[in-house]
Parts: sequence; structure tokens; C-alpha cells
Amino acid sequence: MLYIIADDLTGATDTGVQFSTKSYKTDVIIYNESIKKIDLHNINSDILVLDSETREVDQDNAQKRIIKLLNSIDLKNNDIIYKKVDSTLRGNIGIELDEIIDNFNYELCIFSPSFIDNKRITKNGDLIVENKPLGETEYYEGNLTKNKASYIPNILKEQSKNNVYVLDIETLKEYNFNLTLIIEKLNLPDKTILIIDSTEETHLKEIIEKSVKVNKKLFYAGSAGLANYLSLIYSKKSSKKDITFKKSKKLLIIAASRRKIIDKQLDIVKNDFKVVDYKINIENILKNFDQNINNDLDNLKNIINTNNKIIIRPDPYFKNKKIINKLIENYSISFRKLQILIKNYISRLVKMILQLNSNFDLFITGGDTAAGVCNELEINNLTIMDELLSGIPLSYTNTHNYGRLNIITKAGGFGQDDSISKVINKLIKNRSC
Repeated sequence: MLYIIADDLTGATDTGVQFSTKSYKTDVIIYNESIKKIDLHNINSDILVLDSETREVDQDNAQKRIIKLLNSIDLKNNDIIYKKVDSTLRGNIGIELDEIIDNFNYELCIFSPSFIDNKRITKNGDLIVENKPLGETEYYEGNLTKNKASYIPNILKEQSKNNVYVLDIETLKEYNFNLTLIIEKLNLPDKTILIIDSTEETHLKEIIEKSVKVNKKLFYAGSAGLANYLSLIYSKKSSKKDITFKKSKKLLIIAASRRKIIDKQLDIVKNDFKVVDYKINIENILKNFDQNINNDLDNLKNIINTNNKIIIRPDPYFKNKKIINKLIENYSISFRKLQILIKNYISRLVKMILQLNSNFDLFITGGDTAAGVCNELEINNLTIMDELLSGIPLSYTNTHNYGRLNIITKAGGFGQDDSISKVINKLIKNRSC
């Protein structure tokens, strides 16, 4: 078995789809606090993706969740562990890597977070995002200064107790990516996290191919980019069967991510298609959650019956930092609690919409929002069908209350300006087949 351990739902699906497109049956299990025991024995998958939902929780809760998840894995000699991390290094990465190392007695973690298709590269131990050091972008949300926040060891050492070492691209090229020889010369201590530079797609492939001969018990960590090449060393025969595409008539786009690119993507969607853009007033939620959600549902009743494409999102007006800070102060709420409130509100609203009309495909941006919607709909697992665009997979699930649902997921910061429009065109094409 190949186990992928992700810390949010969009990360779980955009990594799992790397195998689904190669005809491996790939399932995602979503962590839920209400689940007392995670039972993996009766799941018939080639690839099993475990979403721990630890990215947005504190370190203590992240540790408890990851331990519970790891204890559910009955690791065999030929099994592979891949720790999927956010391509901008958010979350409790160091803690989770340490727990994997300790739980399975690994000697080495091969770590490279590059995702070339989405403009993330690793160079001299620095993470470069869209041609800028991570610390100079909107994606870095930690406490390090800008000049320190791009150097991956600095981020890992905030949480990890283990040795962290950088293998730079010049050394890799000098030794023709012979990881066995390089690691022998380095004489690394056990329990080392080895950060490996990768600035081109071929480097990621080389890392996976050359790691096989390394004489250490190891596992891998990175984004969906490195995971894409694990099939080169995974020996299990694929068993995925063709899945009939459910032709839903309607599309609900749930866009709660704060990333700037989302607004650009939705502007193009509104230009390319007939779509209703329904904006939620965040302050009204704070004033009266229940009354406002009933008002929003009343406003949407006619819209969902007469329109095939609907966007639901917080009003972009509330993305302004000054306005958000004023709300936080006026209503005595932390920023994270405000995020959770918005997530819960939108998730509940989606549920109420589906109760009125379940003939929707769901397109959800942002892992936190995607997990919130799934939790509200009592969805604990997804089966990944296809990759509609790089990093944007299509999954399905069978629900008790809403029948079969197609769910498209996208990390908030992923894609080009026209990515969502391209995905919609693919859905339309599939429906017409």
C-alpha cells in the first residue's frame, strides 16, 4: 500500500489525483473528531490518502490527531509513506514529520516541496513561490522575519527536534543525482530530514528514481509535485475501473479562500459564463448567524431553481485588512475564530441548498472550506476520478441524503487566472458526451 498523509483536503486530493490519473484506485479518508477509531482494514484501494485536518489546529491537537491516524496504519515492509505538505509550508509540518519518524522508526525523510506546475521551486534550501522567496509573498503566515522565512530549515526547526540538512542543486548535479553516494559521504545521523533542491520537473523524477538504492529506511515528504513520481517505484498493479461521470445540470462554486487570485479567477468566470455571484455579508453573520442564514437561503431559493451556475463567497469587501481588524475588535473575536465561523456558515448554507436541490456539482476552493462542507454533509471519504486541470481534481462520494455528489477541489492559491473557467468548460464537455 502507498499511504499519503495530508494535512488538509485540497492537499489530499491534489496529491491523490497524481495516482488516479495513472489508473490507481485512490480514496481519501477525512479525519473527523467524532470518529473514535480509524479502521482501514476494509478499504479496497491501491492508494490511500489520509487527511488529518491538522493544518489549522494548534500544535498539541495536531500531534494528537497525527498519532491517532498513524496508529491506524498497519505498515508492511513494502509499503510507502508519503507526507504531503503544503507547497507554501503552512501547518504543523515539523511535528508531523517527527511523529512519522518515531512511529515507524524511519532513519531518513527525503523532503522536497517543489510543485513546478504551480511555480513553487526549492533552491539552496529556499522555497521560491511565483519567482519570489516565500517570506516576501502573501502565502507566508508564520512568525519568522522575511529574510528567514524562505529558508526551509528555519521553518522546520521551529517544530522538529530532528536533524535538518540541505542538499543543494549544485551538489546533486556534480554527483549526477547519485543519492546513495551523496548520503554515504554526508554520513547523516539517523532521524534526519534531508531537504533536496529541485528547480525543474526532471529533478523531482531523479530524486524518486535515485532514492530506491539508498541504504536507509526512508519515507518521502513534499507537495503533489514530488508525489507525481512515486508511481515509478510503486509496484502494485493498478486496479481502477472506469467510472461513469454523473451529469449534474448545475454547478455551485464555493469560494471562501482569501487568496487574491480567487477574485481574478471568478471575474473571468463571470465574463465567460452566465453565473450568479452571491456575496455573503460577514458582519451580518456576526450580528445574527441563524437569522442571516435563513435570509440568505430565502434569497437563494429562486436563484437555485432558475440558474445553473452559482458562486457563493464572502463579499470581497471584507478581505480588506482594516475592515477585518475592525470586525475582530468590535465583536471581540479572534481572526481564526472568524475564519471558523465563516467556514461553518458557508458549509451550513451549502447543506441547506442541497436539501432544496441536490442536482449540483460542487467546486470548492480552499482546504479548510472543503473539509467544512464535507463535515456538514457527513462525508468522510472521497474517491478521486480525474484531474480536470493541474492540481484541480474531480472526486465523487455517495451520500445518504443527497445521492452521488461530484466534488471538485482547488487549493486557494493554485491555478492561473482562467483556471476555474477552464474547469467549467471541461465539465460542460463531459456532460455533453
